[in-house]
Amino acid sequence: MTRVSNAEFSQSHGTRSNGKSSRAKSGEAVLVYDGECPLCSHFARLVRLRSAIGTVRLVDARDGGPEVARLRAAGFDLDRGNVFSFGGRDYFGEEAVIAIAVMGGLGGPAGRAIAWTLRSPRRARALYPLLRAGRNLALRIKGRPQLAEHLGEP
Repeated sequence: MTRVSNAEFSQSHGTRSNGKSSRAKSGEAVLVYDGECPLCSHFARLVRLRSAIGTVRLVDARDGGPEVARLRAAGFDLDRGNVFSFGGRDYFGEEAVIAIAVMGGLGGPAGRAIAWTLRSPRRARALYPLLRAGRNLALRIKGRPQLAEHLGEP
């Protein structure tokens, strides 16, 4: 998978971020997240991209389906991060939250504070491992398996 530079992201979306290229449908915005993770679910509820790019389809990775199968086949480890697909590209992990934050896609006061924090690639990359650790801890506390186990991955 090819990385997309900040300049390329800015040029194609009028914003700044990094991303991973794959086969996302170009006119659709999709956020694939772990619906059992309270942090991931809260982040998904904060996503408010409708005014900026149209409707964002939220996909709970635990439900499986064609989008989850496509991402897994493309090599994305959904236990390691959410995927935001937009403009024909898939943004994974911290790059997904940067893309959403840069596009102004988080609503409400909490969302604006999170967006300000995550808009900086340096801050997002520093914080993302902590967010992922929080997800793993929350799943353990809830007694829920990782996505790979839930989806029957060996």
